[in-house]
Amino acid sequence: MNGVIYYAITLNASNLSGDQFLNFFILAMIEVPAGYFGSVLCDKIGRRWTQVIFFMVCVVFSIVAGIAADFTDIYAMKVISVIAAVVSKFAVTLTFLVVYLQATEIFPTPLRSTGSGFASTSASVIGIFTPFIVFSAKFLQGAPWFIIAIMSAIGVVSSAYLPETLNQSLPETLEEAENFGKDNKFWSFRPPPQKPSSQNGNRIKA
Repeated sequence: MNGVIYYAITLNASNLSGDQFLNFFILAMIEVPAGYFGSVLCDKIGRRWTQVIFFMVCVVFSIVAGIAADFTDIYAMKVISVIAAVVSKFAVTLTFLVVYLQATEIFPTPLRSTGSGFASTSASVIGIFTPFIVFSAKFLQGAPWFIIAIMSAIGVVSSAYLPETLNQSLPETLEEAENFGKDNKFWSFRPPPQKPSSQNGNRIKA
């Protein structure tokens, strides 16, 4: 989900108002602060809520960008559409970085490499449909943004039910992976550190 949204926003720079090269440059540069804030927030509020919050940010600003894209004959709307696109790119870049971190921490040791590789490959395969999302602007200028907003909303729900991995011991067996995160409350932002057992002493530290 993260990958499709990320590439859709990047490719959709061609549909933004103003200079295409400048828009693409800004969308590329916004990844630098996104990477920094992502690493900080992961250790402050946890992986799960970092994803949830910024998927929600992406939903809101994608809708704003979609609405503004249909009124680009007004100069203010042109500016709003570009700003909303940049904020959306910032948010999804942040979630994109977090999901790779969280994925490697959720899979148990025997499946960590295989699971992470399968998830990455699946994201790349699904990414081939990204140009079709961008092409939908031929029918409605704001269509790509509304599709991105819907996908981001799915991301909110999906990531909200993932187990928090901050300060938790890495699962080393399939049984541990099945029970991973069951003791954490849904609204907890930063679960207390687990006491490593004799079988599992690899705790993920902030």
